[in-house]
Amino acid sequence: MDAEHIEVYALFARRGCAVQPLKFRWHQHVYTVREITYHWETAVGATRFLHFAAADDAQLFELVLNTKALTWELHNVE
Repeated sequence: MDAEHIEVYALFARRGCAVQPLKFRWHQHVYTVREITYHWETAVGATRFLHFAAADDAQLFELVLNTKALTWELHNVE
């Protein structure tokens, strides 16, 4: 699947720069993140990307935060 821009409701902690996606909108539907099963970081040049394997009640989504532009993308759905 090609990456798609999405809107994400996330919690940003003051300490440790922790980010936790809570909900996101994709194709006019709001999905509630029930669990983050894994997270990792990649970089392209000076831009860091935070990846989250986020599960709702039925599917697993790869949500990606561009930390430079502060934008979110959906990269994969299983």
